[in-house]
Amino acid sequence: MITREELGRSVRNIGVRQGDSLLVHSSMHALGPIEAGADGVIDTLIDVVTPDGLIVVPTHTWDVVNKRQPVWHQTLTPSHVGVLTNRLRMRKEAIRSIHPTHSVAAIGSRAREFCEAHEGDDSPCSPTSPYGRLIENKGKVLLLGVDLTRCTLIHCLEEMAGLGEIWSLTPPEPRFCILANGEMISVLARAHQNYKSANYDRVESALIKEGILNRMNIGRSQMRILDAAALADYLVPRFRNDPHYFW
Repeated sequence: MITREELGRSVRNIGVRQGDSLLVHSSMHALGPIEAGADGVIDTLIDVVTPDGLIVVPTHTWDVVNKRQPVWHQTLTPSHVGVLTNRLRMRKEAIRSIHPTHSVAAIGSRAREFCEAHEGDDSPCSPTSPYGRLIENKGKVLLLGVDLTRCTLIHCLEEMAGLGEIWSLTPPEPRFCILANGEMISVLARAHQNYKSANYDRVESALIKEGILNRMNIGRSQMRILDAAALADYLVPRFRNDPHYFW
């Protein structure tokens, strides 16, 4: 079993620091038994980055919110991307962004600011979304038990490079978001199509060589950390030069 002390030491060794804005993708199953489970992971990460830092998780619902079922609820619609994401979003101090398919939940001193106005983005991961703010905040991506194929930030970089308009996004369609206070708002949303996230891990060796990604073993799996701004500097020019970079 991974203890909270071991987990805290490991995430510090890989490069997580007090004050970081940290987007966390995770697989509790891949990591194996951890002291206090998902809540132990959340508490440990909060201990490492607070009081000035921010823990963010994807709370995606693109698998269940679509043309046939176009309604999303800020508090009741569960994330389908892992137990840790649902444990964090349900905490009383958590803020969940308003987006029908690609919301995030955050805990920390800047959580509300980080999550605000996501409903204004008609694309899933626009440069003005929380994913873009991670770059502006010089944040990091922590991959716990998952690899680059789960790194949603890369979709944001595709949009920054203009690939959404070339091949990766559908036309906007109406969706309906029910807020925590019961108010319903209509938003326009686009979905990913023709995406090649299964190939994102092809670039891992290059990112390690460039010092953008670090990797180490933990439990029965691995964890990886990425510098968000450095990843953008590396991939966006390559996407613009070759829109089919990951094909």
